[in-house]
Amino acid sequence: MYPHYYQQPYNLNQWQNRRIAELEKKVARLQEDIEALHNEPRMNVEKMEYKFDQLKIEKLDGTLNIGLSPGMGKEVLDEFSVGNQSIQAGAGTAQSPDMAENIRREIALYLEGNARNDLLRIEEAQQHPLDDPYRRFILDDIRKQINSRIQHYLKEMKPQVSETNRAEVEAGIIDRIRLDIRKGMENFLQTLKNGGDTK
Repeated sequence: MYPHYYQQPYNLNQWQNRRIAELEKKVARLQEDIEALHNEPRMNVEKMEYKFDQLKIEKLDGTLNIGLSPGMGKEVLDEFSVGNQSIQAGAGTAQSPDMAENIRREIALYLEGNARNDLLRIEEAQQHPLDDPYRRFILDDIRKQINSRIQHYLKEMKPQVSETNRAEVEAGIIDRIRLDIRKGMENFLQTLKNGGDTK
């Protein structure tokens, strides 16, 4: 009867001693890691600015075209006329001065939010990951082309716009531009992946 009473506390004591030894080893390893971190040279980065001419990226040139051929753009869509009235690109359309602005706002929201996720999905699908500066470069390049793209579709859709279907046409143009952006990103990434010229 006595041996059982003595054996149980003895086993418990042995288990606790082993556990304490294990924990002491872990603490010693953690202290070594902390010491190693303290001894590493520190770098203080207050502000990061990406300057593409200083990055070590091969072949960061060209333009990401999202539907218009490279020769077309601002020159072609700068000015067009409706009747005797001249309309400047970016100044609205004959249908509605705020239609272009509504489309621009929706596309800007898309570019600030879901466009990056779409680009990440395309990268994953094509198994060609990019870094964040390159993603920003692509999205900034697309932003520069949005106004001419909006004007292109507004001009194309002008005969079909009336007061009753204006919202529907607006939504259709937004969808087409989003599709153009995704298709442009896919084509750009495919060309980049194949080592081709992205111009």
